[in-house]
Amino acid sequence: MRLLVAEDEPRMAELLRRGLREEGYSVDVTAGGTDALWLGKEVDYDAIVLDVMLPGLDGLEVCRQLRQHDRWTPVIMLTARTGVADRVRGLDAGADDYLAKPFSLWSCRHGCAH
Repeated sequence: MRLLVAEDEPRMAELLRRGLREEGYSVDVTAGGTDALWLGKEVDYDAIVLDVMLPGLDGLEVCRQLRQHDRWTPVIMLTARTGVADRVRGLDAGADDYLAKPFSLWSCRHGCAH
């Protein structure tokens, strides 16, 4: 499976890249919304992890534009914003799920039920 991770914080991006690769995924990483949108439109990913607060286009706008271009790759929004209104905005933008920071890669490996 090929994944795109759009995360502008270098340590978080590396953590995600490393953890997902250890699980056997092929991972592309970008730090900006404009690049995430371009990659999301040009490459057939199996899933996309989008940080909400990206430079250039934010993750919500990237997701909206992907959906407007009929790109229906599953999108998980990744953000420190945990309010209900923030989750609703992400889902309204077309995201399939919403993961709040901080999170544990270990718990996600076992069903994200923690």
